[in-house]
Amino acid sequence: RFKPGHFKAPNRVLGPRIDIVNLPAQQEYWLIALIINHPELIEPVWEPLSQLNLSGRQLDKLLREILNLAAARPDLDSRDIHRHLMEHGFEAQLKKVASPTLYRQAAFAAPDAPAAVAADALAAMLAAYGKRRLTADRAAAERDLADNMTKEGYDRLLAIVDEQADDGADQGA
Repeated sequence: RFKPGHFKAPNRVLGPRIDIVNLPAQQEYWLIALIINHPELIEPVWEPLSQLNLSGRQLDKLLREILNLAAARPDLDSRDIHRHLMEHGFEAQLKKVASPTLYRQAAFAAPDAPAAVAADALAAMLAAYGKRRLTADRAAAERDLADNMTKEGYDRLLAIVDEQADDGADQGA
C-alpha cells in the first residue's frame, strides 16, 4: 500500500522521452534508420516494406529509394546505402535518420545494435503497420457495405475480419 513520503525511486536511469502524439511518425524514422543500418534484414521482408505508405512524402520517397537499391543490389551494406543516398539528394533526410537522438530513442535501429534485436524490432514494426492497415481497411469496407450492400462488399469485409482474427491468433500463440 502506498504511504506518503515512502516513495523510493528505482535505481536506474530513465531513457529519453518522446512525444507520444507523434509516435507513429517517429516510428517511420526508426524504420528507415533500421533498414539503412541493417540492410541484411530488407530482403526477407522486402514485399511488406514495399507495401508501406509512410506519412511523410520525403520519408516515403527515401524508403522507395532504399528498396529499389536493395532489389538491384542484394549484397549492399550500410556504407553503400549511405553513399547512394548522399549521391541522390537525400542528405537532409539522412541527417535526420542517422542522428544520435534517434539512436537514443530507438537503440534497436543503431548501427551497433545486434542483428537479432533489429530483426525483432522490424518484425514488430511491420506487424503494427499491418494492424493499422487492416483497421483502416475494415472501416472502409464497413462504410462501403453500409452504402452499397453487395456480395462482393460483404466478402471483402469478411476477408478482412478473417485476416484480423488470424493476426490475433498468431499474436496469442
